[in-house]
Amino acid sequence: MAGRGTALSRDGSWLPGAFEIYTIAVDNWEYPSVDLPCRKYIIDQQKLDVLHIPSGYITAIRSLDPESALMAMSDHLLGAVKDEYRFPLRYFKGIF
Repeated sequence: MAGRGTALSRDGSWLPGAFEIYTIAVDNWEYPSVDLPCRKYIIDQQKLDVLHIPSGYITAIRSLDPESALMAMSDHLLGAVKDEYRFPLRYFKGIF
């Protein structure tokens, strides 16, 4: 399922690579359950994949190619809302 390819950047150039992205709907932002279900996506820019992640989800993202570049978009400016939460890499079961 994973592949290599390109995606169009804002300036019209092409970004190489692919990513493995896990999403988890969080039940408690201070102390989330470690066994929450997660979904895995392979984003392959050769296919021009786009992934929408709704609010209330966290992500774990891994590049599948050392030359990969990822573009993320948001509906608010950086720092406008407190939305940065960090958990140890192996905190949630089933990721990586």
